[in-house]
Amino acid sequence: DIEYETIGDPRTVRITSNFAVHILAKTQITLDALTTQVLNTFTDRTLSGEVQELILTAVEYQFSSEADAEYGRATISISTQHTSSIND
Repeated sequence: DIEYETIGDPRTVRITSNFAVHILAKTQITLDALTTQVLNTFTDRTLSGEVQELILTAVEYQFSSEADAEYGRATISISTQHTSSIND
């Protein structure tokens, strides 16, 4: 999403990006461990200064109800925001 923050010269826009990370595993223990590892990679909330803020918006778990296909799925939703000047 792109939204104008100012309309003067130079104009600035706020850019919001949304990402989802899906993790599949056969056991809840493995799913929890993998989810924790992925979450730990996002300790730098500015991604080395590339964004103003990285926001963890949701962590959801879903488990299969099919008897022959046992698995769990974790979805981690992430949003980033930054402001940029445009000279047009």
